[in-house]
Amino acid sequence: MDRIVNTKIKTAFAKSGEVQIELIQPLDGDNPYTEFLARRGEGIHHLGFKVDDIEQAKAEFAKKGMEPFFSGDLVVMKFAYYDTTEFGGLALELLWGQTEI
Repeated sequence: MDRIVNTKIKTAFAKSGEVQIELIQPLDGDNPYTEFLARRGEGIHHLGFKVDDIEQAKAEFAKKGMEPFFSGDLVVMKFAYYDTTEFGGLALELLWGQTEI
């Protein structure tokens, strides 16, 4: 399902070793982050994982019947969120490209 979102968010990043923390503050518009806040309140929204080939990774998820609920191509990076809350407790994000702070 393709979903077009017109929104503004503010982000902040911190890194310790191989772990990067991303704080996201929705500022305007409806998006997965405002929906999460309305449904569950503040907390961990997703875990992100870098992949070498996002299209191949998305194809592997599709083979298992999973489609992203939110994705984007920001030229220097691509992302895709999957709803894994049923068995993982939160969403999973695939990341490709320039994802380092």
